[in-house]
Amino acid sequence: MTDRRDDLKTVVRRLTEKTVAGELSWQHTALADSFLVFTDRAGYGISFDRVDDVGDGVPMDWYEFALLTTDGRPVEEYSTAPGLSANAVEEWAGPELRELFIAARRSAGDADELLERALADLAG
Repeated sequence: MTDRRDDLKTVVRRLTEKTVAGELSWQHTALADSFLVFTDRAGYGISFDRVDDVGDGVPMDWYEFALLTTDGRPVEEYSTAPGLSANAVEEWAGPELRELFIAARRSAGDADELLERALADLAG
């Protein structure tokens, strides 16, 4: 199997850039901290999870990223959690997936509009 790390990082980086620019609008899923977006050619999912104790008293955070068909079927899944996925990306993609997750969460929650409403609500 071909190592697709550079391609994956490019896809994640471009998704983040387009999301921050307001070109993509992510949606909440039924799961907490999980978001989806679809384009004409593919779908994408990003999620975050935390296990409070993995045996050593230290919580473990991880991100999962999925490439989906346009009708939502997963084709590839990547995870920063060691051993959780056949496509474990672990540390080399963690920062990129974290940035995408934050951008997707802000997009799905319409964070900029919410912040403007909060400022107006608390003005004066």
